[in-house]
Amino acid sequence: MGYGRFDRRIPLPSGDTVQVRGPFDPEDHEVNEGHVLYLVIQGSGADSVVCKGLGLWQRGENNDDWMGQMSRWGEKPDGGSGEIQTGVARGIALAVVVRPGKLFRDDAPGSTSGPTMIFDPPQVEGVTWCADFTFT
Repeated sequence: MGYGRFDRRIPLPSGDTVQVRGPFDPEDHEVNEGHVLYLVIQGSGADSVVCKGLGLWQRGENNDDWMGQMSRWGEKPDGGSGEIQTGVARGIALAVVVRPGKLFRDDAPGSTSGPTMIFDPPQVEGVTWCADFTFT
């Protein structure tokens, strides 16, 4: 099972689009790509703002960090909108990767036709994480 994180300090630009990132390691060296669905929550109670984002991780790119973008504007609990500000936020993420299938030899004892090649199909694996970080 792999792990993921949010960078501890993320710059908050003046525009409407925010780039979010963090390290990710699926711990399977045959996995080369992952998709990251994440939420950023800031504030508390009725003043909470929830922003949704989508990111991508590709082995060997961006120092092996996943990178995503989201709108600076999110939804409040009453259905209105609110803006992410500098300060502490909470990130919740799910990364989905496809682990490749494997071909292996089944040498069943007593087989008269010789060894059989069996394909163990690919697997979809999800990795979740949740952490506080700071918009600077």
